[in-house]
Amino acid sequence: MTTPLRTAVDISRCDSLDDSVAVVDAFMRAGLVARRDFENDAAGTAGPGRRQLLAVSSMIDEKAGSVLESLARVLLWRNALAPTATQYWIRHDSWAARVDFAWPEQQAILETDGFEYHSSPESFVGDRRRWSALVRAGWRVGVVTWSDVTGDPAYVVGLVRDLLR
Repeated sequence: MTTPLRTAVDISRCDSLDDSVAVVDAFMRAGLVARRDFENDAAGTAGPGRRQLLAVSSMIDEKAGSVLESLARVLLWRNALAPTATQYWIRHDSWAARVDFAWPEQQAILETDGFEYHSSPESFVGDRRRWSALVRAGWRVGVVTWSDVTGDPAYVVGLVRDLLR
């Protein structure tokens, strides 16, 4: 039996970059691993898998809200499209919205949209209204799903490139 930190480090040395980032993000989200502890272990590790462990360490995000966000972030990073901000708050007149990925300089947003999150019709409708409010405020908004990120990454990359133009 190993500690959550040791498990996260071991997975990150051996598993794919995508899965490793998603696992460590999930461990942080659950409060099982602290970012600083993971980064310190990664920096002090030698031997096989060190390069990937350091890559994972540079990409983890304790603010990631889901596995889908983690996978999308790795995809964007791989294509030199890493977001400027994650879980970014936008305030406009009488409302505020938090978005998954933002490039504030270009007023561009990418949202990851999964079935799990919309457990009620109200949350589904609320998201669409939030996106419409963002567009009305001058932001360019793209939305991707699990199928897009895992099954058609070229679509996601093309969408983000278009948003950033």
